[in-house]
Amino acid sequence: MKQRDKGWLEGIIDGDGCLGVYKRNTPHTRAGISFQPRLMIVNTDRRILERAQMILGGVGNIYQRHKEIGNRKFLYLYQVSGHVLLNFLPKLVLTGKDEQRKLVIEACHLISEHRTRHTPHMTRLGEICLEFRRLNKKGRF
Repeated sequence: MKQRDKGWLEGIIDGDGCLGVYKRNTPHTRAGISFQPRLMIVNTDRRILERAQMILGGVGNIYQRHKEIGNRKFLYLYQVSGHVLLNFLPKLVLTGKDEQRKLVIEACHLISEHRTRHTPHMTRLGEICLEFRRLNKKGRF
């Protein structure tokens, strides 16, 4: 990753990005739940998201989230999830979202280490999800 692209990506993630670990009920699995680390970037200019995707080697998907209505522009979402995040998140230095970045990296490592029902990491992954709620809370604390 070129230094210029790295700096640009760090700014986009800090400004328009969201990092998180999401807990989902998955009744078809032995554990009944799963955890998914995720990076999302939302913008009205699809070209910005396409550039982020290109910098990251083409991984992830871009979705159209809202239709154009009146003055409101189309809204696009770029999403990358899973162990792919370990390819680039450790190389980035974020300002406003560095705690979230570190938690996503930790979750990726925990998930890749153990994929069984009785993993000792399930408790820690649940704690990470709660920590994200606190970090991403909006408004007054």
